[in-house]
Amino acid sequence: MLNEFHNVKSPLADLGVVLLSLGSNLGDKQKNIEIAYDKIRERIGNIVSVSAFYVSNAVGFQSDNLFVNSACEVSTDLDIFTVVAITQEIEKEIGRAEKSSNDTYSDRLIDIDILLADNLILESPELVIPHPKMHLREFVLVPMCDIAPDVVHPVLGKSMRELLKQISTSSLPHTPPRTTPLQTFAITALSKNDTTARPLFAPIAQPIDKATIYHN
Repeated sequence: MLNEFHNVKSPLADLGVVLLSLGSNLGDKQKNIEIAYDKIRERIGNIVSVSAFYVSNAVGFQSDNLFVNSACEVSTDLDIFTVVAITQEIEKEIGRAEKSSNDTYSDRLIDIDILLADNLILESPELVIPHPKMHLREFVLVPMCDIAPDVVHPVLGKSMRELLKQISTSSLPHTPPRTTPLQTFAITALSKNDTTARPLFAPIAQPIDKATIYHN
């Protein structure tokens, strides 16, 4: 039912932890995501962990531009509506005109989606938490398994690892596009003087071969 809060945690309460998915398929894709990470750290909270970068085909629309995707875990003392507002501000600052709506998607410089917000379950016309399609998207679950493989989806009751295995072995006619790991970057580039941040799960690779991004 819409406008229903399903757990004792108020959507106006401090979240504690929020898990975000970031993607870009225009311009300098990795740089767009790195800029977004810097802004997230400055305005939302400490970035605790970051996944590797992955490349994938567009999902939900046709495009010649491949996506670069990543995910992060953020420690925050903000409420969910403030986090949403800030992520939308960051998208606009990087150059995105408007969010996708009514399952209509297009190429974009940056996309920031809230996947999970602590154990919050929220369903309203404006916002659904957990993200209603995260369990169907390999380009979301692969990065999530880098940083939070054992985190359990509060509605489906399955871990990120289990959800990924479920769609990777699915017999659906449209198999989700495979994702390929790309270069990741040092957590110190995000956290600057913050020495408490955990190291990345994926090793730092050699400079990206542009042919790998655009022709893989």
